[in-house]
Amino acid sequence: MSSGWSVYAGEMGEHIARIVYVPDGGSIEPTFAVQNRKFSDMAINQSGVVRVCGGRVAIEVKVDGEKPSTNNLGLHWEVRGQARSWKPGELDHENLGAPFLALDNLWRDYVPTGVRPADPMLGYDEHIWNTATLTWAVEKSVKRETGKYPEIPVRDAEVRRLLHGQEPELLEEWPACVLEGYEVVKHSPPGLMTRSGLTIFRDDTYLWDAGEQWIRRDIGEKPIVLYLVHHDCDWKLAAGELVRLMGPVPRIDDSFLGIWYSNYTELGQKDLERIVGEFEKHELPLDIVSVDMDWHGKDWYGYEWSGGTFPDPPGFRKWLKGAGLKAAFNIHPLYVRSTDSRFEEFLEESGHGGEFLGDEGDWHPFQARHLQVDIYDKRQSRAYFDILHRDIERDGCDFWWIDGGVKLPNDRDEQSWANHVYREHQIRRGDKLPVVFSRAGGLGSHRDVVHFTGDTCSQWEILEFEVETIVRSAGALMPYVSHDIGGFYHDPRDFDDNRPPDDLFVRWVQFGCLSPIMRLHSLKGVREPWLFSDEVLEISRRFFNLRMRLLPVTTRLVEEAHATGLPICRPMWFVSDLDDAYKCLGQYMIGDDLLIAPVFRQDGIAEYWLPVGKWHDAFSERTLEGPCWVKEQVELAHIPMWLKDGAVMELAEPRLRVSQSLAGPRISVSGSNWA
Repeated sequence: MSSGWSVYAGEMGEHIARIVYVPDGGSIEPTFAVQNRKFSDMAINQSGVVRVCGGRVAIEVKVDGEKPSTNNLGLHWEVRGQARSWKPGELDHENLGAPFLALDNLWRDYVPTGVRPADPMLGYDEHIWNTATLTWAVEKSVKRETGKYPEIPVRDAEVRRLLHGQEPELLEEWPACVLEGYEVVKHSPPGLMTRSGLTIFRDDTYLWDAGEQWIRRDIGEKPIVLYLVHHDCDWKLAAGELVRLMGPVPRIDDSFLGIWYSNYTELGQKDLERIVGEFEKHELPLDIVSVDMDWHGKDWYGYEWSGGTFPDPPGFRKWLKGAGLKAAFNIHPLYVRSTDSRFEEFLEESGHGGEFLGDEGDWHPFQARHLQVDIYDKRQSRAYFDILHRDIERDGCDFWWIDGGVKLPNDRDEQSWANHVYREHQIRRGDKLPVVFSRAGGLGSHRDVVHFTGDTCSQWEILEFEVETIVRSAGALMPYVSHDIGGFYHDPRDFDDNRPPDDLFVRWVQFGCLSPIMRLHSLKGVREPWLFSDEVLEISRRFFNLRMRLLPVTTRLVEEAHATGLPICRPMWFVSDLDDAYKCLGQYMIGDDLLIAPVFRQDGIAEYWLPVGKWHDAFSERTLEGPCWVKEQVELAHIPMWLKDGAVMELAEPRLRVSQSLAGPRISVSGSNWA
């Protein structure tokens, strides 16, 4: 096929169109992100003006055989009656953002602000980064200059010097990669929703072989594919059209909506049994235990049980079932040790050549002298799962917790592809509701993951940014976001022994219980409510109870997310188009009726906004009429939580005993008490 332009509309053309430039000898095929297309009945290849999206978008095309540029492509549309236009090279400054792939190594010194402008020609996946980009760049630069990796506190001190405008101590000067990393993490990445009213994004994911159900990498220059989604700032329409284009978000098991527990410390089978017993003793519900690396010992990349910490795997599985628990097992994927008992079987079945990484590893020294699995190779991928994962799944693992960044040389789609093949493995093994617990990937990753945001510092500023991350997740079609509740590690400048102060822990628990996933986790830290004061335990029990009572609401919202792409926790602009709604990054709606404004200031002051209408305070008889801003001191036992007038919340029966003074929230709407 000779090079040229095509503008496609058709069966999906009411709100969606695509523009394709095909290089010489190329072809138009599905991609990893958009595998099932329905653009068969309209392909316009002549120069001139083409009207798409129900006639609401005009595309000026000059078919000149050249790649998209300001000379041959222009778009024109209206948003709320105002004329807009775009040409290649122009940035979208109205993008509403998306979450980072992960929030690793994030602490108060460089909390991102605002959203980087989106460049639709750059490609969606080029915009998405990890907040650890900066620290990794410093770490690798120091290794290049000194010959060894710096200790984490030393590395972080060097990063702080950069953030504070100081000269480096470990480096001769700040390298370009460090300065580029700093630019990346200053602002949140752009997402798929924009106040311009027309989402424009380039699909630069791998081509998709529909017959093999696998990506294609053995190609030359790929087509340039731009998608247009005209939504006119109707965000529910935007979400629905985007998932119709790229596929639905997964359903998740009800247990995911309960309480999770893990701790990155040496926890074996007996330790977990003891901790679960403490949950029961203190009348705290628990649904999932996330088993960190200790099931396979201290090596990041083991695929065998550690006899020291888990001496009886079948007994562990039996105990899990008896306790009514599910287990997620931590794995840093794609690296295999030669000492694994199934190593030779894997080599034979996979066809792997057996080449080992050198003493430097790949991107981390922990990978030194390990075998790297090419997860893009279908034979290697199948052998990797069938041989190395099967025994662990049989004896205790219900689903996998994919930890660490998945990075192969010269590729960009590694994390999203790893998430995809892990979920496909779950489908092959017969899981009814397959999903992976992982850091997010790029375009298309929304179909596979519960998004694990990674290792953050336990600080008030990080709590605030985690709330914002929930809000921004709508821009990546990610309804299931999981933070380390309480933070992962601590800054010794704040407190000792990774035990957050009572007020910080309580505020994090309140937020966690009213967010998509409630998961206590830390680095050898104290996150068990019974190890804090009696007041903290009682408040935690109250909010754990509230989370379980909200299960009828959240399970319904999971079905809605699967059907429509709508998140469980929704930005305020999903329910109001007033300008104030776009300023509210520290609050959100659960569904359309319940407003949550987590407290993330040490002084207990919350400032939030109520949309138009009458709103009822969940913790008192107070009623307010919106739109209005509220600034108030919030006592530790409460959280700003408001119910829309006329809404009826279907709640489950109480499962926990709490003191009468903390028995709320309570509110009477339409004559019925929903506490």
